[in-house]
Amino acid sequence: MSGPLRGSRWIVGSHTHGCWLGIYEPSKQAAVGRFTRPGGVFYDLGANVGFYTLLAAKLGARVVAVEPLPRNLAYLRRHLGLNHCSGVEIFEGVVLDRAGSVHVVAAGSATAYVGDKGVPVRATTLDEMVGSLGYPTPTVIKCDVEGAELRVLAGGRSVLPTRRPVLLLSVHSERLKVACTAQLSEWGYRIEGDPDDANEIIATP
Repeated sequence: MSGPLRGSRWIVGSHTHGCWLGIYEPSKQAAVGRFTRPGGVFYDLGANVGFYTLLAAKLGARVVAVEPLPRNLAYLRRHLGLNHCSGVEIFEGVVLDRAGSVHVVAAGSATAYVGDKGVPVRATTLDEMVGSLGYPTPTVIKCDVEGAELRVLAGGRSVLPTRRPVLLLSVHSERLKVACTAQLSEWGYRIEGDPDDANEIIATP
């Protein structure tokens, strides 16, 4: 009903009502709009039901959406169909510091975190995605992975320092914020805070 996705089709109840109202995470919406360009490649790590996937696609980017939960994947595909989105690839699983199989634990109806028990899902890394899996090199990465953000960075130790995409990173503790900031700074990134959300980092090359 408002914001950059105004006029898009959305399934009410799939996620917080702020999505269809257009008021969901306004500063992050602005950051996606600031860095996402037609012809770019947007990785949506922790795509959930597809809010930022839809936004990046509307902005003209090719999108790689990564999401492990079947419930969210079903809504994601429905949202893509309702909005006639092309140029979106879906990876069913998670991005971490190693490839293989891990378990995810549902936290509520729409989010999950990596744990010792839970549902087994496929794990990959940023380096593997761009390398042997053949996905396009990202120009922007939005990462909201419920505490696994430092592991995502570790799995991109080849891609991130050399290809240098912009990262829009949600951090889920002060410890992780410090560690992620230190790692990205070591790779030569400039770090911006989000004035509206202390748990968001914008890292630009």
